[in-house]
Amino acid sequence: MSVVCGQTCLGNAATPSELVLRGVFLARQKELDWLYSYGASEIMAEAWDDFVSVIPENERGELIDAFYRKLTADDEATRLEAARAWSVWEGQVATLLPKPELVEDYADAAKALPMARISARFFREKFWLEENQLLRDVGKLKGIPGIIVQGRHDICTPPTSAWELKKAWPQVELWIVHDAGHSASETGIIDASLPSARPPTLYASFGDWMLLALILASWSWAMATNATARYRRMRRTVMQRCG
Repeated sequence: MSVVCGQTCLGNAATPSELVLRGVFLARQKELDWLYSYGASEIMAEAWDDFVSVIPENERGELIDAFYRKLTADDEATRLEAARAWSVWEGQVATLLPKPELVEDYADAAKALPMARISARFFREKFWLEENQLLRDVGKLKGIPGIIVQGRHDICTPPTSAWELKKAWPQVELWIVHDAGHSASETGIIDASLPSARPPTLYASFGDWMLLALILASWSWAMATNATARYRRMRRTVMQRCG
């Protein structure tokens, strides 16, 4: 979503001077397939089986659609069962090492249902973007510097997307954190992030890459601060972390 904001705000007062990204997701079909069809399922096999167990086998070919039907069902128990399964899966694939407290937090019905419904809706609609649109239009970011902080062992958004974005956007610096997964609460990600960033517990509590409203709010907050100074501080921190 930060890339979308950067591409669509050019030429007006909200044009960003820099962008800082973490765990790059470019809303392409292959990325959705990785997380909800085949890919992550091979790494987190036991968690995957638990995840899909709430969906009948004959509906798993279109898993996101099947979950969305349950997440929007009239029956509350059906909605909550699907929401917990969805959110627990996201919590389990978010970190390098298991974090039961994070998974438990994701399973909280008050957080699981809105997170799962927002995620499933955006995924069903492909974020209202054309396939490969973000890479296709990356030229709009020409002249805007940035940093990508990417966990090497990110199961949610594997490093291939960050690398493809880096190749298409020469001004961005790609920093691979070798001892981290996806979550903003990962120690390596924290160390490579802005010292003035909001507490990582906020991201962990609400699903750091799924609650799109939070991401947009975060972007707006960044634009209202001294982005240049923050960018320089982050670059120094990341260089110390990643060598």
